[in-house]
Amino acid sequence: MSGSLVLIDSEILTGTSASVTLTGISTTYNIYLCEVNAVPTTDDKNFYVRVTKGGTAQTDSEYDVASLGLRTDASFVDDSWTNSDTFGQWSAIGNGNEGIKLQMWLSNFQNAKYSTITASSVEINATANLFGYVGNYTHTVESASDGLQFYLESSDTFVVGSEFKLYGLKK
Repeated sequence: MSGSLVLIDSEILTGTSASVTLTGISTTYNIYLCEVNAVPTTDDKNFYVRVTKGGTAQTDSEYDVASLGLRTDASFVDDSWTNSDTFGQWSAIGNGNEGIKLQMWLSNFQNAKYSTITASSVEINATANLFGYVGNYTHTVESASDGLQFYLESSDTFVVGSEFKLYGLKK
């Protein structure tokens, strides 16, 4: 895969920010990869993702999720929901050395079909428990999406150094 990923957009925070938007998805590539390494300013803040259309985050209730979470402090979590206003699986991430490492493979974003994400993440929450999630996420609106928006619960901010990167996978 060496040389197959082309950086489309990136944000490495030099100041705190309440949200980050990555755009640039087009018909140039069929598959896109988004990588996130983020930490909130405040403990116990949920981490959310929305698709963008025309650079604007979609706040409709068209987000469907099916995921499985593995935890060090309890048994697994089998989650699914429909008609939410966000992809919001990643919960209660903490600050300091805590946070989330997220990898998302995006498909059908550039087409007039449902935008689909296959994701995996590792996160450490505010009580120092390790979580691993895998799942599929779909925005059930049949129109092209051009990016992703990331934000935290209660308008909390991401710390300096949080990284967000969007790549295209060469055809």
